Amino acid sequence: MTIIDWVTFGIAVWGAVVASILGYLRIREHRRDLDIHLEWKAFYEKCNLIIVNKGQRPITIKRVIVRSPEDGWAGFSVLEDEKDKELSYKLEYGGEVTLLLTDEVAKGVYYGNFETLIYDAEGNEYRPTWKRVWSPRYEGYQDYEKIKYPKTKISLWERIKIKIHNYRVGRETYKELERSGFFDENTSEDN
Repeated sequence: MTIIDWVTFGIAVWGAVVASILGYLRIREHRRDLDIHLEWKAFYEKCNLIIVNKGQRPITIKRVIVRSPEDGWAGFSVLEDEKDKELSYKLEYGGEVTLLLTDEVAKGVYYGNFETLIYDAEGNEYRPTWKRVWSPRYEGYQDYEKIKYPKTKISLWERIKIKIHNYRVGRETYKELERSGFFDENTSEDN
């Protein structure tokens, strides 16, 4: 091989390495990246769910549910505010939303009886990764630790059964509301 061949080979290798690194950085830039914290106020009375978008892609938060590691889906209200029950928060890069959990859910999550799940518009599932406790006495965070989830995973078949159950419950609730006249246009509170 001549010098020109070695120079050509070196430039080709250098170009391949640079292109690979740039491709990796581009893929990493466009992935979904949420930072999710559970934050308790002192004496564990209230719990906030804080969701921050650290990725470049905008993410729309659609649903927050609670699951028991042993029993599967828990069917009760997760969020305290009525306006937060129908979620549609679009988080741009660096965007943040804070949601208040109900007392029952906050206690269950703190003691490890429940795990909180967040779903985006594409159906991707996220779990909080950190929990911390705010103390007004010390004007700062006391405990800041990574959440350790149990190793048990719900199988694909169990997830399908849970989705079918949620669909049936929603359909039955809709039929009951329809029978009660909830959707009638003629009924109004003014009459």
